[in-house]
Amino acid sequence: DWLQDAPEAGYFLWVHLMDPHLPYEHAPEGLFLAHVEDAHGGIRAGRFTPSQAEKVALFQAYREEVRHADEQILRVLDALEARGDLDRALVVLSSDHGEEFWDHGGFEHGHSHHGEVVDVALALSAPGLQPRQGDGVAWLGDVASTSLAFAGLETDGVDLREPLPAERLALAEGTLYFGELRSARRLETRWILDVDQDVLYVEGPSQDPAVGDLLRAQEGGGGQPASVNEEALRALGYLQ
Repeated sequence: DWLQDAPEAGYFLWVHLMDPHLPYEHAPEGLFLAHVEDAHGGIRAGRFTPSQAEKVALFQAYREEVRHADEQILRVLDALEARGDLDRALVVLSSDHGEEFWDHGGFEHGHSHHGEVVDVALALSAPGLQPRQGDGVAWLGDVASTSLAFAGLETDGVDLREPLPAERLALAEGTLYFGELRSARRLETRWILDVDQDVLYVEGPSQDPAVGDLLRAQEGGGGQPASVNEEALRALGYLQ
């Protein structure tokens, strides 16, 4: 509806889908477990342990959420195409996190820096943009700088339309629970630092000790607290 009256001179549109995310409200009733509403904290807190069949059902319900999200994204793309904007727009699709289904013994997100949680899809479509392979690792912060560059505005950040150096590190920090983690990824290698225990885990072929030193020296993010919708956060299980 908003796109029908969007300015012809140009616009910035942010579409934030909360799905796929617990609770899996768009899964068929047969996949929606009776206790899935409690899965935010119930599994996390050890109040119940799903059986293998229940784990499979949870994953299938998650896939239904993905399907639902795909349908909504296609609605937006169809509206852009109807306006003729796909021929002049930068379209970016990404996510803030992935989801673990016991890949490393855990469930959901907020507790881990393993790939199933930290690595997310990042797809860009723009006029003249060509597919590439073999570049370095991108970071979600690059979306802002790429958008500015596409609009012809100045930026000190990375333009994802250009090749990324293979030696580039992508950094991440913070967890919601189970202690503080910091991590870095360079192509096929991931470093995860358990800050509380001062233990460094390395996944992949590189053993560069400088990365561990960098993570230990990394300062927490700055900035001021933002206003939040506490009711929405509580419904998602982020607040008790």
